[in-house]
Amino acid sequence: RYLNRKVLTEPPSAGSFSLSPTEEHSSSIYYEGRTNTQTRDLSVAHPQLWYWMPQQNNQGPGTARIVLLLGSCFISLISSGCVFGWSGLRAILVEEGIYSHLSASQQKAKFTQIFTAGFFTLIGARVAMGWVLDKYGPRCCSSIGLFFVAIGAILFAYSDDSGFDAFAAGMALMGLGGSGIHIANFSISNLFPVIKRSIIASYSAIFGASAILFPMFRL
Repeated sequence: RYLNRKVLTEPPSAGSFSLSPTEEHSSSIYYEGRTNTQTRDLSVAHPQLWYWMPQQNNQGPGTARIVLLLGSCFISLISSGCVFGWSGLRAILVEEGIYSHLSASQQKAKFTQIFTAGFFTLIGARVAMGWVLDKYGPRCCSSIGLFFVAIGAILFAYSDDSGFDAFAAGMALMGLGGSGIHIANFSISNLFPVIKRSIIASYSAIFGASAILFPMFRL
């Protein structure tokens, strides 16, 4: 008996297999039959069919997957590449008088140090986050990334130039978390085999578009 996402990897011999929809599962597509051949996932064999296949619980075609996709896009927009919005964040720091007691060259060096810390971890930490993704999966990788982004944002928010100077550390943690969120999101494209490449391209575009986060604070 093969239920839902199972198809034959090779055609059965004549008379050895029959397909008939079962009446007890009307909300999905179920088949039963007998054969000695191996089976494989329907999303691999017939991605066009599986993509539009009705889901259980009468939720419509791919409702849960679409919600997951939209949610991941929103999270990516507000966290994955926020380091790229440094120009807007730097303007805010200047307006608030951060490092105003330093000379122009020293202030510039401080701001460069902060951005360098964030950019280095955003790009360089992908090796470590890739290991986490392979070892523990996208859910764990994304959760760790969100945790680092949150801690980095808190550090940055409570930093000042006279006492608790943790601007560079906060930016580094936001870059570290952003890299984990970005690479973990690519796994969601496997849920949409027909438009997989389009989703991957969309995540890359959103990664760059998240640079608008800090400049929006000035509006």
